[in-house]
Amino acid sequence: MSADWDEVKRLAADFQRAQLSSTIQKLSERNCIEIVKKLIELKLIEVIFTTDGKEYLTPSRLLKEIKDELIVHGGRINLVDLAQIIGVDYSHVETKANEFLNSESNTWMVLGQLITSDYLDHLAEEVNEKLHQVGEITIAEITKLYDLPGDFLTEVIHNRLGTIVHGQADTNDSRTFFTDSYVSQHTARIRGALSAITRPMPLSSIINHFKFPEKLFYCVVEDLIKEGRLAGSISGGRSERAIYVPDIYAKSQNEYIDSFFKQNGYLEYDAVDRLGILDPKTYLKKKFKELTYFNSCCVGQNILSQIEAAIDEALNTKTWVDILSLLPSVFTQEDIQGIIATVTKSIAKQGSVVHVYCDTIVVSDEFIKSCQQSFEPLMTNKAKDDIANKPHLFTTPQNVQSAQAKKGTPPSKGRQEFKEDKKKKGSSGGKSGSGTGSQGRETKTKNVKRKYFTEKKTDDYGSDEETESQSKPQKLDLEFLSASEVEKHVKSLEQLRDCRMS
Repeated sequence: MSADWDEVKRLAADFQRAQLSSTIQKLSERNCIEIVKKLIELKLIEVIFTTDGKEYLTPSRLLKEIKDELIVHGGRINLVDLAQIIGVDYSHVETKANEFLNSESNTWMVLGQLITSDYLDHLAEEVNEKLHQVGEITIAEITKLYDLPGDFLTEVIHNRLGTIVHGQADTNDSRTFFTDSYVSQHTARIRGALSAITRPMPLSSIINHFKFPEKLFYCVVEDLIKEGRLAGSISGGRSERAIYVPDIYAKSQNEYIDSFFKQNGYLEYDAVDRLGILDPKTYLKKKFKELTYFNSCCVGQNILSQIEAAIDEALNTKTWVDILSLLPSVFTQEDIQGIIATVTKSIAKQGSVVHVYCDTIVVSDEFIKSCQQSFEPLMTNKAKDDIANKPHLFTTPQNVQSAQAKKGTPPSKGRQEFKEDKKKKGSSGGKSGSGTGSQGRETKTKNVKRKYFTEKKTDDYGSDEETESQSKPQKLDLEFLSASEVEKHVKSLEQLRDCRMS
């Protein structure tokens, strides 16, 4: 034991002598710089200069400095700040940071920042605390707090959901998170509020009245309806016009619609709309497949059969029928036209001919013909009266010529006498113009012009008169019956007695 202690004393004395002794040879700072420079040129060492040029760092030392600074700053540091703290160029820091990421799987580079998994776990703990304080949090709020990309934070929170973050994500929006107690509390409130509703109500009014969180409200309502814990349905999806319809009201709606159709055989769109159904026509098409749909209502086969039977009866009895009187007053003109077109389409295929007047009156073709035949006696009597009382109306140029031929009178005598007189005047005019000089020539020219125009005029007149008399027969202005007389006769017909009564 004493020998060991003596050895320690001896070593201490040697160390003290070494500290007190002076250096025989000493290198200056300039010599050190030149030596290091030469070693770098010979590639015997690899060092990194600091920004002030007074220090050197080896790559391994720079990597150690990066790790140490990352731990000191809590697992998140910006590369720009890291380069300033270490005092080296940014490019060296970036290169070593990438090497560090390749060797470390729990570190990420996000927006020029090194972030470790420890920092993300700490971030998740803070998010969990805030989530339990308010009951709801979104990625947008977390992004504002930590200045990180939303997609990156969404992945981070979902990876730690159920372990560090105690809550649940919205099924329709993965960027919204709720606590279990928050969801349970609002589920009970939503179920109670909707269970008390007995008539259709807009979801926006319910949300505003009870101050429900909108995103959670739709999710909870859909789950309650799927699970059968809420007796109702939502029409309109998640739009502003979405309406909650309780089953008790829908049941009463269906009962009313079924009862009305069973009693009347038709359904009016406006009446269905007053029940609170947004799209009556689409709703009825889904509910009733066998109905025929028109502009303002839909009808069943019973009404169509009644109309078809009434039209068949009118065809068989050769009469007419007014469809308007057979239908309820709620049917519009367009509806009646559509019903008639639907019914008469099958009748036309059988070869029957029907006529539709005033959009609602269906008349058989035989009835029209019987009305036309009632005018034949009137036409015969009218013709006999006109021949007896107005014979001049039936005199034609051909009849006059035949009468003149029987008497021996030439039909064109006046024209021949006129031509002979014209020749005599022409010969006398030549004799009177036999003088000499310009006076005589002037007189002859005037006679010729007068003769030319006279002949042309008389010849044209005679030719036109003859052509007109031969080619254009005289028009007879005969009136069978006036409009008032036709109307009076039609009203007097026995087969139209029902029209007069109506």
